Amino acid sequence: DLGPGNLTVSGNYVWRAATYYSVFNTYYNRAKSYGSNDFRVLYIDHDNRWTVIGYLKNAFDQRGSAGAGGTR
Repeated sequence: DLGPGNLTVSGNYVWRAATYYSVFNTYYNRAKSYGSNDFRVLYIDHDNRWTVIGYLKNAFDQRGSAGAGGTR
C-alpha cells in the first residue's frame, strides 16, 4: 500500500516437460523440456480512477517449443 495508490508485484514459473507430438514416440517428434518466468506489476491510483499494468513474458528468454513433428 503506497500513499498515492496500491502496487502489486507478482511472478510465476511454468515448466513444460519433454513430450512427443505424435503417436509414434520417435526422437524427431520429441519436443525438449523448458521453463519460463513471467512477471507482472499492477498499480492502482488512490481514487481507483485508473490502473497501470506492466507485464514481462519469458523474462530470461528460455527457448522452447509448443510442438514438434517430422517424417523419415
